[in-house]
Amino acid sequence: MLLLFGVVAFLIVFLEKRTPQNTLNGIAYVSDGDSLKLKDERIRLLGIDAPELAQTCVDENKKTWQCGKISKKRMKQLIKNKELICTWKERDRYNRLLAKCTLNGNDIGAILVKEGLAVSYRGSNDYLVEQKYAKKNKIGMWAGKFEDPKDWRFRNRGRRY
Repeated sequence: MLLLFGVVAFLIVFLEKRTPQNTLNGIAYVSDGDSLKLKDERIRLLGIDAPELAQTCVDENKKTWQCGKISKKRMKQLIKNKELICTWKERDRYNRLLAKCTLNGNDIGAILVKEGLAVSYRGSNDYLVEQKYAKKNKIGMWAGKFEDPKDWRFRNRGRRY
């Protein structure tokens, strides 16, 4: 019996080391429109790019609005005190987990892109359907004019924002 217990314990340890731990779940805290913190891990939502907190957009009436702050606020509304499940494969250059996160089976990134509060990340085909919907229906950033978040970051690099 002791030998059987030892074999089972060895298999559990061996399989745990071979199987990457690529799922986190729990209550998350929002950093901005595409980043959050969950269980001491910083997470960047994979496949989307939200406006930076200091970034502004222009609506259909040519009025400036705080699209970066609104994107963050919407993410907070979506996940507040609710359990997220985040699945990841790798880390980015800032050591953040690149993850898809779901809430009750709904992809948070898809919701933000469909609501026009984030764009499908350049080079990613993950959320093109949702982006096309937001653009066609002039929702969120697509209702007026905005600078792609990646371009905005490049143009504002070195500045404190």
